[in-house]
Amino acid sequence: MYFHIKDTCVCCAGCAMDCPTQAITRNGDRYVIHQDMCIHCGDCYAICPVGAVQMVKEKDLDTDV
Repeated sequence: MYFHIKDTCVCCAGCAMDCPTQAITRNGDRYVIHQDMCIHCGDCYAICPVGAVQMVKEKDLDTDV
């Protein structure tokens, strides 16, 4: 499973600040997770106040980054 940030992201930056590998950066009006740097720890999922981080299968990831 992989983590993905949905369009409902409110750009609070909590996920980016908590990411131990700095795999999350801002891209326009939301944050994105760079899968090549992500260690799948789930910190972003746990901290998101609006539930914008979801777990998905690799084939379901959008590749807009």
